Amino acid sequence: MSLSKVIIEKNQPKEGFIHLILNKSLLGGNDALEFQNELTSILKDDNPSSIILDLSQVEKINSSGLGMLVAANSNVQKNKKLLILTSLPTKVRELVKMTHLDKVLKITENLESAL
Repeated sequence: MSLSKVIIEKNQPKEGFIHLILNKSLLGGNDALEFQNELTSILKDDNPSSIILDLSQVEKINSSGLGMLVAANSNVQKNKKLLILTSLPTKVRELVKMTHLDKVLKITENLESAL
């Protein structure tokens, strides 16, 4: 299985957890559909209890990118799993807080605190 342009690395740090490191740009567009398809595939094939999205590499995000994260959260919750965002760069964290998505999305400081 090849990863999408949005996901640059996938690993399993602990039983039941899938850790996905995201690319430097979350700008939506064609990548959004590809990302959702990849996420659906991971939910089906790996059957994790939690998916951790590591945003440490993200340098650019726009409203479509935020929409990708909200859609991912909905997709994961629909499958009765947990989505955790971790390692948000300062600019991304500020944008998430400004849009009040910090009230909707589960966010942790780092991978260790997500496990």
